[in-house]
Amino acid sequence: MPLKAVRWFTRLGLNTRILLLAGLPLLATAAITTFVVHWSTQRFVENAIGDQMVMEARIVAHLVAIAEQKRPEGMTPAEVNGHLKEVARFAREHKKYDYEFWVTDSSGKVTMGTEDMEFTFQADQAQAGAFLPLLHRGADRADFVVQESRKREIDNHVYKYVGVTGVDRPRIVEVGYRTDSLLAELA
Repeated sequence: MPLKAVRWFTRLGLNTRILLLAGLPLLATAAITTFVVHWSTQRFVENAIGDQMVMEARIVAHLVAIAEQKRPEGMTPAEVNGHLKEVARFAREHKKYDYEFWVTDSSGKVTMGTEDMEFTFQADQAQAGAFLPLLHRGADRADFVVQESRKREIDNHVYKYVGVTGVDRPRIVEVGYRTDSLLAELA
């Protein structure tokens, strides 16, 4: 140490020197530990939620396939939408979770879901385009896609999306939740 720093340090009281020598490293250790625990817990929770959402999306894929089966009393897309909206309403009212469902045809155009807007999954869309491999047949086909929570392309809300293949035909069945609604419940 330079001579001035040594003189300054020796002029400090014993308690101040102990605090500087022991307290600062402890404070740094506590800060680093807090950061690592927060980051790893957030990753763990995000991954566990993604796994659960894959199961939810697979259930929705089966329910859509059942609803569309060829039979005299098969359901229309509007009737399926009503049921999906009821599931989302139930989650919002009872747990404050904001869920949404998107179900496409084989070209990636949304035909059913909870959102009343026209939307088509396209390759040039950074967020939605990641789900297009769910429509492929063959070796490049994905069974599911799990995205990290991120700001949506269509607005400023942060959502986590999970998509699975259709069980009856090529399609994307996507489940999304508004991340802050879940994190508020956890907090």
